Formats: sequence, C-alpha cells, structure tokens
Amino acid sequence: MFCPSCKTYRLKLVDSHKSFQSLSEDIQRRQYRCPCRYAKTVYVVPQELLQEYKELKSKAEQIVRLLTDSTQTLKDCSSCSFWDHNAVKCDLGLPEAGGTFAEECSSYLDKNGGHL
Repeated sequence: MFCPSCKTYRLKLVDSHKSFQSLSEDIQRRQYRCPCRYAKTVYVVPQELLQEYKELKSKAEQIVRLLTDSTQTLKDCSSCSFWDHNAVKCDLGLPEAGGTFAEECSSYLDKNGGHL
C-alpha cells in the first residue's frame, strides 16, 4: 500500500481485528505502518451501517440549520386566518389548535392567504 509520507509502497497491515469499542461488532479496525514511522488506522464498516450514519448525520445537520436560522420566526395559531379571535379557538375545530408552532398545522393559512 502507498505511504503518503515517504511516497513509497511500503505501508503494511500490522493489525486487524473487530472493534469491540463500537456499537456494532461488524466494524473492523485495521492498522497500517510504514518503516518511515507513518501510521494509519482504517475502520471497515458494513454498507448498511454507513448508510444509516449518513442519514443520521444529514438529519442532524438539518436540525442544526433549523435551530440556527435567525430568519425563521415561530407563528402561533392566532396568526392563522382560520383562528376565531372572539371564541379563541380554531374555526376548523382542530384539537391541537392554540399551540405556539402553527407551522406544524397542515391547515395553517396566514392572513394574506399563504401557506407555510
């Protein structure tokens, strides 16, 4: 295997075993070393586990974007055109009405007639 440090093909596998420190016993840890003292550790992960990791990472990045987006404002039900201000309830009779997250309501319609 090629050594990026000394630019030779002297990188050799010196250790390979299952990684018991991980959540999955299917992960294998491989250590490579070169006579120039360069060392490299590679973790071999099953495709399903890698795909699950990528999906979770993507979801976490979306959550971070939502939480850090300063332009996003929370709307409550009273800003919806279906909200009856006299009766203080939703005209559609939705049981979840009255919350502070009107964006979660599939029937939300702002005063200008626009959906979220």
